[in-house]
Amino acid sequence: MSGRRLGVIMALKDEAATILENSCFAWRELYSRSPELPGGPVAEYESQSFPIRLSLSGVGKVFASWACARLTERCNLIVSLGTSGGMGSERIGSLRLVKEFVEHDMDATGFGYPLGVTPSSGTRDPVILSLSSEGEELALEALGASGLKAAWARAASGDRFVKDAAESRALAALTGASLCDMECAAVAKLCALRAAPDHLAAGKGAFDFFALRSVSDNADHNASQSWDAQVALSAKDFDAYLFALAKLL
Repeated sequence: MSGRRLGVIMALKDEAATILENSCFAWRELYSRSPELPGGPVAEYESQSFPIRLSLSGVGKVFASWACARLTERCNLIVSLGTSGGMGSERIGSLRLVKEFVEHDMDATGFGYPLGVTPSSGTRDPVILSLSSEGEELALEALGASGLKAAWARAASGDRFVKDAAESRALAALTGASLCDMECAAVAKLCALRAAPDHLAAGKGAFDFFALRSVSDNADHNASQSWDAQVALSAKDFDAYLFALAKLL
């Protein structure tokens, strides 16, 4: 047992459907709201079998950040499970573990900053990383226990649905990423902030973050149709991985 308390962020209920139906987790709903109403995360659940909280955040960086902020009050390991667009080099239906993230819509290049770097953030490296070696070992151990296969990859995140092949190729070239999504970089950024020396000195603890993403489309004009076909298959993989990870906590 790792002694970890796990917070899981998933954007959409379709992606979490199989997990929520899995009686082994014994989920207790903490709250929910209509997705048509404005607000924060759509729903939050607590497992009565494992030290896990799961937040259905909704789409985009702001809602994912809100979910992360809530989860880090109780959890010290944050995982994003969800679908991602592949940017030309990934096979649809494949899985990728992600520990490196670039916030591609943070563009302060006009002020001399590299794409993805937030001004006055104390870094000029666009790649956001908030995963210890112990956290990486746990992620890989769960992968082996689940029977799934996934290589490490880098993801570019931003509040824009990439659906143009030319834009996708350009984004891959700029960021070195092979995946794109709309939540993960913001969560990684918050977890990295909470692991900064001043937070650690205040006794707030470090936060590991990684993602398991299923490639649902090629971030081109067919993206929306491809996502609909892939999400049900992806949901089963997310359930298998989370159950394997839960047994290691």
